[in-house]
Amino acid sequence: MSSEDPPDGGGGKPPDLAVFMDCTSNLNTTNNRSVLKRSADHIHISEIKKNRPPSESIQSVFSVPGFDINSKLLYSASDKGPFMVFISKSMSDPSSGVLLKALKFAQFMYRHDIKGVIDGGIKSLGRNKLSVQFSSAEEANNFVGNTVLSQNNFDATIPRFQVTRMGVVRDIPTDWSLEEFVSDIVTPPNCGQVLRARRLNFKTKKDNTVTWAPSSTVVLTFSGQVLPERVFCYHASLPVSCYQLPTIQCLNCLRFGHVRAQCRSNPRCFRCSQPHHGDNCDVPETNVTCLLCRGGNHKATDPKCPEHARQKIIKQVMSQDNISYREASSRYPPSKLSYADFTANHSQLQNSQFLFTQKSQILPSSSVIHQSPANSSHVKTVFRSHRNKGVFGKSFDAVAHSSIVNPPSSSQPNGCAIQNPHIERTPTDSPDDNLIEYLTCSLVNFLSKFNNNVPPKVLFLLEQLLNSCV
Repeated sequence: MSSEDPPDGGGGKPPDLAVFMDCTSNLNTTNNRSVLKRSADHIHISEIKKNRPPSESIQSVFSVPGFDINSKLLYSASDKGPFMVFISKSMSDPSSGVLLKALKFAQFMYRHDIKGVIDGGIKSLGRNKLSVQFSSAEEANNFVGNTVLSQNNFDATIPRFQVTRMGVVRDIPTDWSLEEFVSDIVTPPNCGQVLRARRLNFKTKKDNTVTWAPSSTVVLTFSGQVLPERVFCYHASLPVSCYQLPTIQCLNCLRFGHVRAQCRSNPRCFRCSQPHHGDNCDVPETNVTCLLCRGGNHKATDPKCPEHARQKIIKQVMSQDNISYREASSRYPPSKLSYADFTANHSQLQNSQFLFTQKSQILPSSSVIHQSPANSSHVKTVFRSHRNKGVFGKSFDAVAHSSIVNPPSSSQPNGCAIQNPHIERTPTDSPDDNLIEYLTCSLVNFLSKFNNNVPPKVLFLLEQLLNSCV
């Protein structure tokens, strides 16, 4: 630095002081390490429960550049309809109570002259979610990139299940990095490229220590709507199977599709279905009521609950048919206790409620929750048995009616005119049937009495008569 340059404005440490501070910090770090090492000599490591993540040297997730969880995907020319776009209102607070109406948004699209929307294609999917169906992929892609939406705080995205498929490949070496594995994968011509790879981990427990280790199973996300039967890596064939979406239940609100850390709802008890946490619920096992199937005598977290089986089937259909949760759940109605089952078990429920009331009276007053008079009801519900329906009498005998009205069957080609054709009748001989034979015999006997020869003419006529009778 020349003498004409202004002096340094400062802000840094003097050279000598900086060297001294660095040496001091290194010395303090060394001393702290030795102190920590000596202070931890008496700690038993086996008593500490550890939950270690997978090894950092092995990559768990890899995404190609430009593809992440929040990236917007578009339809390709080879994709098939329906071409859906999801719409939501941008909001800073999820619990602000924003309500998005389908008819109001349809008016917004009409005023801004947005083309390609099919009739009846705007539907509500929730409080702040709509679906818009377009007639072509190009019009759907243009709508996602329209600046009018961002100017009015609308967010348009194409659902991932419409443009991606997830498959599972196995026997992938754990010492391979996912970036190297994805770069060397070759897909069939009719399938899109691999956008994302995620290695699954398995849990092991030993000596009260839970560890997660990487497995040889990798989940691949393909672009497009076609899931290949196999992919190739270094000319080796890798079979691809459909990835089954897991069934996730929240332990706070007992709903499915999210976990407790993401829940924004009020807590519900998995034992008595009341609005409180179920960890401290004192309802006995005989009085447990399921919140999901409306009256089942089991916990809401029981895997044997009919609603759990329904959710698993819904996830399987979503994975195989590549459809949304709303469409898959409409195929399988929710499991609920019927009225007949409720009335059949009503006496048992009343006895259990009576026992629970006695138990609550024995408990201290601090643990009993008194119901306010405003919420109490003095109306008594009466359950009556079903009235048996009367037995309807026969209006007429169809078999007897048909036997009277229908004509009698006959084996003769010309039918039958008698009343009962099944009675066999023996034919009687008429006295005139053998008259010619009797007359001929009488004539022969009469002529034989004459000694004279019969004239030739008479003999000829007699022979003709005899021949006609034979």
